[in-house]
Amino acid sequence: MNLEKMFRKIYIILFLSFHFICKAVDIEESNMRIIEVIIKNEHYKVELEDNKSADIFLERLPLKIKVKELNGNEKYGIISKKIPSDRSYSGNIEVGDLMLYGDDCIVLFYKSFYTSYSYTKLGRIVEKDRLQKNISETDHNLEIIFTK
Repeated sequence: MNLEKMFRKIYIILFLSFHFICKAVDIEESNMRIIEVIIKNEHYKVELEDNKSADIFLERLPLKIKVKELNGNEKYGIISKKIPSDRSYSGNIEVGDLMLYGDDCIVLFYKSFYTSYSYTKLGRIVEKDRLQKNISETDHNLEIIFTK
């Protein structure tokens, strides 16, 4: 009988531990901030970074930006209201990275590469493969719409 009680206690402890671990994962995932970006009538999810610049960017949505091509790997657009930046050395840029250059230039990268420039990370597009197929350097003047 004592052995049975001990196994029940172990089972309850394991069950409760598993339950709390699952809840912690749910809480962490629910804190992820997702916005939407529309490019050439295609909708993409963007996971925002957890920083002050991304917070302010989120407050400014919806936002429509006319972007231009640069270097065969990025689209950039100037915004009218500046966003405080917290630039850091980026190194490797990945497809789908959404960055702030300076305090008024939104940059969306559609190719991966190495850079010596410094950016403030705002977020990243989740559907990287679709983005890379949808955007190219021949798209010189695009309109990008960011929404909550």
